[in-house]
Amino acid sequence: MSVPAKRAGAARAKPTPPWAAQVATCLLATAAIVAGPFALLLIGLAVLIVASQSPMALIMFYVLAAGLVAGAIAALCIALARGVWHGRRWARITLTSVMAALTPLFAWALTRPPNWGLDLFYSEWALGAAAAGASWLGSSSGDLRRSARAAASSPVRPAPPASARRAAALMRAGAALYGLLMIAEAVAMLSAGLKSWFVVAVMVVMSPGLATWMWMAAASNRGRPWARVVATVLFGAYTCCVVIGVLTGLAAPGGTVRTVSLTVSLSPPWWASSLIWLISYGVAAGATILLWRPQSTEFFQAVGQERRRSVSGS
Repeated sequence: MSVPAKRAGAARAKPTPPWAAQVATCLLATAAIVAGPFALLLIGLAVLIVASQSPMALIMFYVLAAGLVAGAIAALCIALARGVWHGRRWARITLTSVMAALTPLFAWALTRPPNWGLDLFYSEWALGAAAAGASWLGSSSGDLRRSARAAASSPVRPAPPASARRAAALMRAGAALYGLLMIAEAVAMLSAGLKSWFVVAVMVVMSPGLATWMWMAAASNRGRPWARVVATVLFGAYTCCVVIGVLTGLAAPGGTVRTVSLTVSLSPPWWASSLIWLISYGVAAGATILLWRPQSTEFFQAVGQERRRSVSGS
């Protein structure tokens, strides 16, 4: 490599993040380190229960579910840590949204008798809240804004048309509705008398959905060609979930949904969750349609061509 090429590569290298962003990254990495061993331990315990042919099938299910929840927490923390370190706005917004959605549940959990599941939730919430606060401090906030301005001022990115902007706006609205859904689900499960650790586990499992809404909105607004395909696939999966949920509710005798360990009446406040689900589905359908409008197609194709041209030119 020639000396000018080396200098150009050094000029493109991203500087070290400010101290506040480094603190936020370390806190998120710590949260992942705390949750990771729990995930491996619980999944291994579930495997041992199956291998020993124990009749405790229901216990095995709960242990495996808790292990998967802990693994999802660790994976989310790693993804957010990488995003904050590289100055990605979506990481800060997603982290803040998740912590805000879990704050009412955290306040309620403080009133419950302690157990290992709640202890894990307390530690993860405290680390996540501290990381979210650090990401909004002066130096980190400025670094994230500079990254966004530098990307926005790039001459190779065409301006998104109205259809793409509206699709991104609908996806952000979908994220807000998803946050309301998490709150409604928590209230409904608590009113049904479910265990607190189970409610916490469900909220943590649902948290990546909030990040996915914001991620798709940011990627679609930037014209990433893959974003439209991924969003369409997710909408197809959403459609399957809605259809299965409706058919399950219609087929259940007496207006109930029966599972191995739980019978839940389809009455208030559960109807609030169903209503939010249907509204969110309409929002997702509208966003998907807008992403495939002719103006959006031209925008995604133009961004893809510019990115390929810049890569081949470098």
